[in-house]
Amino acid sequence: MEWSQYNSEGPLLTFVFSFSPYLSWRDVQHVIANSARRAPGIPGTAGIPLKRGDWVQNKAGFYVSKFYGFGLMDAEKMVSVAKDWKPVPRPQLRCEIKSTDKNK
Repeated sequence: MEWSQYNSEGPLLTFVFSFSPYLSWRDVQHVIANSARRAPGIPGTAGIPLKRGDWVQNKAGFYVSKFYGFGLMDAEKMVSVAKDWKPVPRPQLRCEIKSTDKNK
């Protein structure tokens, strides 16, 4: 897959894949989350607070913002994490919530 055809992060992800070509799309999600730099504005970090960050710590211990996701992508750390990455278990577990409500 040529990542650069589909999103602006393509060149960065292509670079990371060059070090660990066996990564699945699920592995890439985990590598991104585990290597993201905590963006300024999170309590206990230096830097200028990002406006409207609404940062919260999730149950896995990651700081997440509905506006900025996991924070800033760090290419050097992504490569470091990807080199030693153990693939996530397969198959992916799915949770579904069924509702009778219809969007109108």
